[in-house]
This record gives sequence, C-alpha cells and structure tokens, in this order.
Amino acid sequence: MSNKSDDVSLWDKIPLIQKLKSIKHFEFILIGIFVAVLGVIYLSSKPTNSQKNNESTSFDLQVYTSSIEKRLESVIGDISGVGRVSVMVTLDGGMSYEYAKESEEVTTTSSVSGGSNSKTTVNESVVIVTQNGKNTPLIVREIYPNVSGVLVVCSGAGNVAVKLNIINAVSTLLGVSENKIEVLPGNK
Repeated sequence: MSNKSDDVSLWDKIPLIQKLKSIKHFEFILIGIFVAVLGVIYLSSKPTNSQKNNESTSFDLQVYTSSIEKRLESVIGDISGVGRVSVMVTLDGGMSYEYAKESEEVTTTSSVSGGSNSKTTVNESVVIVTQNGKNTPLIVREIYPNVSGVLVVCSGAGNVAVKLNIINAVSTLLGVSENKIEVLPGNK
C-alpha cells in the first residue's frame, strides 16, 4: 500500500506553488499573463511609424525600374504601327547620394634655420543631422541610376520605320545611346 507522503510531488513541497494553487481560478490568471507577454513581444517587434516612414522613403530599385517600363510602354504604344508592346529596362547600379560636407582649413607653420614653412590641409566631414532621435547624414542630392539597356518587344517591330521611331523615342526619353536599345518583333 502506498503511503500518503509518497504521493506528494516535489512541486507540492514548495510553499510558493502551494500559495499559487490556493488562489481561485489560478489557471485563468496564468493564461492571461501568458497572453499579455505574447502581446508585448508582438507589439515590440512591429515597426514604429518612424521606422515605416524610413522604409517607405528608401529607394526601391524594382519599383523605379517598373515605373520606367510602364511609362515607356504607354508612350511607345501610342506610336503608329507599334501594336502590343512590352518593355524591359536594366539599370547600371543603385541609387547614390551626394552628402553635405563641412570643410575646415588648418595651417601649420614651422621655422627651420631662419626660414618658415607653412602647410595647409583641408579636413572635410559629412554633416550629420538628428531626425527622430537618429543621426543621419544630410543629403544634398539623390542620383538615380543610369539606364544601361532597353529591350522593346512589339508586334509592329517588323516594319523598319516603326522600329526606328521606337529607337528614336526611347533614346530621346531616356538619354540612352541607340546601340543600347534593342527592338524585336513580338507575337501578333
């Protein structure tokens, strides 16, 4: 026969556990605390409004390329004889920035056996501004990437006059040399 003291677990011997078990609806309170902790973890992992603003203002290469392609398709599609058109644009890199700089001129003079030497050095540093508690460099100018190539596929490209009109239009719109533009006939 088993002894009553043998049926008592290690957890039942701890006074804090015994006090917690004596609380009415202890299980519900424990579940509530667990849900609250999960909620705090979830909310702390969500980006704040300032983080969302920084993400939305950052340059997205895919969106920029897609925007150029759609605008070209619209314009090229209006050219007489083109028909259905599809455009693909490649860029030669990503966005670059020109930052504001501060310069400081430092002149050092040294005397050597009756004469003097002067040396002037210019120290430049990027201007840093604080926005939303975050230090960022001050941007003077954003430089978009150059277009390195354009492919146009359209049903009217079999006609030489239409093909030349497309090449001239793309070259004019994007400032790309004609040898970087390819126009191919597509499915009718």
